[in-house]
Amino acid sequence: MATANTSFLSMMADAIPRDRISNVVGLRLAGLGLASTVTTLIAGRVLQWVAFPLKLPGHLLRRWLASMVSVWHSTRWSCRSIPLRRSRRRSR
Repeated sequence: MATANTSFLSMMADAIPRDRISNVVGLRLAGLGLASTVTTLIAGRVLQWVAFPLKLPGHLLRRWLASMVSVWHSTRWSCRSIPLRRSRRRSR
């Protein structure tokens, strides 16, 4: 999570104008919090319905499948319509 946040902020600093960056980060954090809450509530209900020996392996399998769907979706992204801008920062 920390790596994702660090890379997100460094990428957004170059891609979004300074006057909108706080709004974008705020919306991202709100969406992340909402998604985490909903996922936790759903996972808790599912674990209540499943018999004890199958709970942990089944839960880990569902989490792995969900992460693979996320990876698959991220490979389908395209940023061709967004014009690239050069950063004004100097590289070290």
